[in-house]
Order: sequence, then C-alpha cells, then structure tokens
Amino acid sequence: MFKNYKFHVAAYYSITVLYIVFFMGKRFDTDYKSIVNCIPFQKVFVFFEYQNYNDLGKLAEFFAELFGNIILFVPFSFAIKQLFRMYYSLKKTVQIALIVSVSIECLQYLFNIGVVDIDDVILNVVGSYIGYLLFINPFKTRF
Repeated sequence: MFKNYKFHVAAYYSITVLYIVFFMGKRFDTDYKSIVNCIPFQKVFVFFEYQNYNDLGKLAEFFAELFGNIILFVPFSFAIKQLFRMYYSLKKTVQIALIVSVSIECLQYLFNIGVVDIDDVILNVVGSYIGYLLFINPFKTRF
C-alpha cells in the first residue's frame, strides 16, 4: 500500500508542475509572448546591472523566479523513481529532467505561453540533480 501512495504523490507532483508551468501566474500576459532567450543567465546579468536595490518587490520577484525553477524540480528525482523505477541512476534522472525541461520550453513556444528561456532548462536540471542527491541516494553518490 505504501508503494501505491508514493506513486500517487509522484503523479500529483507531475500534475502540479504542469499546472504551475502552463497555467499559473502571468502566462497569458501579452508582454511575455514570443520572447525566446537562448543566452544563458542573460536575465541575471541584466537584472544586476540595472537593478534598483531599493525596490524589494522586484528583487523578491527575481529571486523567486530564479530559485523557483530549482525548487520546482528538486522533487523531480523522487517522481522519476516512483513513476519509472528503471531510471534510478543519476545520469538517467538528469537526462530525463533535461528532456522534460526542454519539452516544457518547446510547448511554451509552440502555444505562445510565457517566456522560453535557456535559464529555465539549466536551473530545472540543477534542481533535479540536487533532488537526486537529497532524496534518492544521499550517502552513496560520488561527487
């Protein structure tokens, strides 16, 4: 019964990620449509170059977007283990995270939802890597 519970949690997580990525927030604002960023961390450099550090709201929004991608994919390794038991290695988990993240960005471009950003792909893969280290195999993973 406990294994079935884990499967349901993993499935719920997957549905939640899809909801957050495609339907939550400013996804349908016209300001964000058709923007594609293929330069890694360009947003970060531009933000810090032109940021007014007295505007805490913009600063909080920036960090929430930056770390939100990492935090969103930390449980991804757990979901992969529960949904696809054969993909239990770090290499397979990171590969699947990369494929899923690139697919999400492609769907965002195809449906003209949100911003297509290479940073999202990089940060999602980093999140899944951290998740693997934390949840899957924290004591046997080699650095």
